Amino acid sequence: MDVLAVLSLVIAGGALGWSIRTYRASIKLNRRDLFLSLHEQLSRPDRMRGRSILREEITSVPDAEAIRQSRPGDYELVMSAIIMLDILGLYVKKNYVRKDLVLEEWGWLYGRCFDHGQHVINERQWYGPDRRTRAPWINFVELGKEASERYP
Repeated sequence: MDVLAVLSLVIAGGALGWSIRTYRASIKLNRRDLFLSLHEQLSRPDRMRGRSILREEITSVPDAEAIRQSRPGDYELVMSAIIMLDILGLYVKKNYVRKDLVLEEWGWLYGRCFDHGQHVINERQWYGPDRRTRAPWINFVELGKEASERYP
C-alpha cells in the first residue's frame, strides 16, 4: 500500500467516526426534544384538569359512568388525559423516551391516575376476547402497573 491509500483510509475512518458521533448526538437531542414535547402535552391545562377529575372524582366504576352520563365535557377531559398517558406508555415501550426519566418526572402522578383510570377502563368494557378486540389503552395499563407499584 502506498502512502496515499493509507491516508485515504485514515480520512475515511475519521469521517465515519465523525458521522457516527453526529448521528448519536442527533438521536440524543431528538429524544430530549420528544420528552420535552410530551412534558408540554402533559402540562396542558385541559390534560391537568382531566387528571384532576380522574384522581379526585372517580373512585369506582359507577363514578366513571355517572360522569360520562351527566358531564360529557368532563368525561372527555378524563379520556384525553388517559389517552395522553397511554401515548406516553407507548413511547416508553418503544424506547422513544427513557423509562427512568418518565417515571422520575411523571411516575407518582401516573401511578395515581392509573389506579383511578382502571375504573374508567372497566366502565368502558366494550372489548373482550370473544369480540377479538384488544383492550383499550394497553400501554397506559402496562406502565401504570409499574408506576403504581413504585409510587403507591
